[in-house]
This record gives sequence, C-alpha cells and structure tokens, in this order.
Amino acid sequence: MSSATSNPATVLSGEELRCFVCDIVVSGRYYTLATCRTQSTQVRLIEKLGQLVGERYMVVISEDDIICRGCANLMNTLDRLETEMCSVRNVVLRFLEKKYALEEGELLNNKTTISCPPPQMLHNTSIIPGTDLDQDVGAVERRHSVAYIRVA
Repeated sequence: MSSATSNPATVLSGEELRCFVCDIVVSGRYYTLATCRTQSTQVRLIEKLGQLVGERYMVVISEDDIICRGCANLMNTLDRLETEMCSVRNVVLRFLEKKYALEEGELLNNKTTISCPPPQMLHNTSIIPGTDLDQDVGAVERRHSVAYIRVA
C-alpha cells in the first residue's frame, strides 16, 4: 500500500507482530495502521475500516498496530472498487435524469449516506461493540422527497 504518509516496514528477526485485520503473525512487509492511507482516495485506513464495520462497532487502534501487506492490498482493492462503483452509479443516475426529464443533479443529490463513528486511537484495544442506535428514527427522516420513475 503505497501512501504519502506510510512507507512499508519490514519485520526484524525475533520480532512478532500481528496484523490488526487478519491476526496472522506478519513476516516481511507491513504498514503502520495509524498513518496508512489508501492509494485511490488517500483516506486513512482506520477510517475505511470504521466504514467497513459499520456504526454498531467502533474501530480502536493503538499507535503500534499494523496491517499486513495482504490485508492492505485488500483494503486498497475495496477502496478502488468503491470509487469505481460510485462513478458508474453517477453515470446511470445522470442517464435516468436525462431520460425522465428530471432536474440535473436531482437523483445524484438525493443519495443517502450512512455515517460511521469517528475512528479513535487508544492503547492495547481492538474492535469493541458500540452503543445500539435506534435505526427507525433515521429511516423516517430519509424518506422526505422521493422521485418515482416508471420503467416500461
């Protein structure tokens, strides 16, 4: 995972480091989780992990936590595919706006986003359960203006 802020390090002999994600004993190259960013969007890896596990859990890392090269590659792939998916989604929505004579950006700006808890850095902790959120409240608020499209 090349990044502007995190260069790969190599395990020294006698050192036993475990990957934060897959928990294997790392041999060879690894990255420091606190400073590592994705290649495509340059998002901090800890933020990407927070989005991945969702709002019911909080990702908590220490300054010493690392990620192995394999998991870093998986996170980069996920980040790249999410970016591509968003781009393709926007193209399809623009086509629908044009076909059904909707205002430009009407469908694009009507996307709902799921917010995740902010990442936190503590010492000697992994993933811990967060508080249960009342999901019905958010669902009611998201239904405010819906454009119905009839597809023949």
